[in-house]
Amino acid sequence: MSAPAKNAIARKILIIALTTTLVALLAAGAALLYYDARVYRAQLIGDLAGQADIIARASAPAITFNDEKAARENLSLIRLRPSITAAVIYLPSGERFASYADANAEAFVPGYRSGAGHQVVGREIVLWRPISEAGEVLGSIVLRGEYELRGRLANYIVILTAVLLASLLLAALLATRLQRVVTKPILELTAAAQRVIETRDFSQRVRRTSEDEIGVLVDSFNVMLAEVGGRTSALEESNRSLQHEMAERRAAEDALRAADKRKDEFIAMLAHELRNPLAPIRNGLEILRLAAHDPAKTQTAREMMHRQLNHLVRLVDDLLDVSRITSDRLTLQLERVELNEVVRSALETARPLIETQRHTLHLDLSPEPIHLYADATRLSQVFSNLLNNAARYTPQGGSIRMRTWREDDQALISIRDTGIGLSEEHRGTIFGMFVQVDKSLDRKHGGLGVGLSLAARIIELHGGTISAHSEGLGKGSEFIVRLRAE
Repeated sequence: MSAPAKNAIARKILIIALTTTLVALLAAGAALLYYDARVYRAQLIGDLAGQADIIARASAPAITFNDEKAARENLSLIRLRPSITAAVIYLPSGERFASYADANAEAFVPGYRSGAGHQVVGREIVLWRPISEAGEVLGSIVLRGEYELRGRLANYIVILTAVLLASLLLAALLATRLQRVVTKPILELTAAAQRVIETRDFSQRVRRTSEDEIGVLVDSFNVMLAEVGGRTSALEESNRSLQHEMAERRAAEDALRAADKRKDEFIAMLAHELRNPLAPIRNGLEILRLAAHDPAKTQTAREMMHRQLNHLVRLVDDLLDVSRITSDRLTLQLERVELNEVVRSALETARPLIETQRHTLHLDLSPEPIHLYADATRLSQVFSNLLNNAARYTPQGGSIRMRTWREDDQALISIRDTGIGLSEEHRGTIFGMFVQVDKSLDRKHGGLGVGLSLAARIIELHGGTISAHSEGLGKGSEFIVRLRAE
């Protein structure tokens, strides 16, 4: 919008506001002046009538006893009212009985009037009232007072003129500000259009502030922006969707590659772990064939084969449990059990490995029974796995501490060792499937890397949690299990 157009609109609004204000003020001033004139006249007449009644009652005895002096004294009290310039008491015959006039009123003394009434004479008002006693008219009193209506109106006109000018100035200021109601939407429309051209941002909108043609123009502009912006947003959303799909595809490809790598590592590890017990079993069979008549050698071979076969069975059992977890077929046989009894059962399973590694085992079991609603076999499997891991990953002659206690409605089991510890990376992934701290095929610790994953799943099915803690590599580790106690 050009400056002349903007100024023309502003001028029109200012003229309308000032004209309306002027007419309203003139009408209100005229009504106020008319009302004040009527009120002033009524008050003046009422005041004169009150004074006349007072003097009439006071002068009735003076007329009765023909005491002119007393009547003049009564009239002289009028000097206390400067607005009353003259007063005369007449007898019924029209003869003046007594009178009073200030220095400026001698030239005009009211004449006799009968009855009651009033009359405006120029800038003065004349009022008369009868003087009576016991129903007998004794005379009449006539008062003359100042009627300064013009001066009063002139003062009011001066005041109204000042108010009118101040009001017009205020109206001009308000109109100058309020005219923005009309000009602001147009300016905002122009500014929005300029911003869209410069920034290509179609999300901008102009707020509608009126229901006139400008409002319709604003709505049309907003609809146009919405339509163009919608199409632009659709294109941008399509581009973002394509980019997101590409990112997801890359992530999926990375995950597939990582899974494929883990699969290859697991297959290689599984083959290695299965091969390890098969070789000693084959050697044992050869010893049994060659030394069939040597009881000592055959006994040693059978014991070795039995150990390797048990190890092979554990590997197969772990694989079966992995299958049950992945197919969500791992179930629990829940019953009321005592925690320390479950721990002792797990110790029986893990103690041979602990003793083989010559570790020191410290037990700090709760002195009071802690009962759980759980699967004792599966819990024993969890604790034995944690103890076996502590024994396996702790150098010979290390220390393992197992503790059980109760906090409110929870049973806690802690297994702490002085082993190789966990790095920050492994603390976040240690409970994942097939995770091994040592991934080399010639690692000395063995296992398929499913024990902690099985333990976490079993504890989760019991409604509990398991967490791993370590201060770093070489500083040992601690596993804490939390279960709901009865």
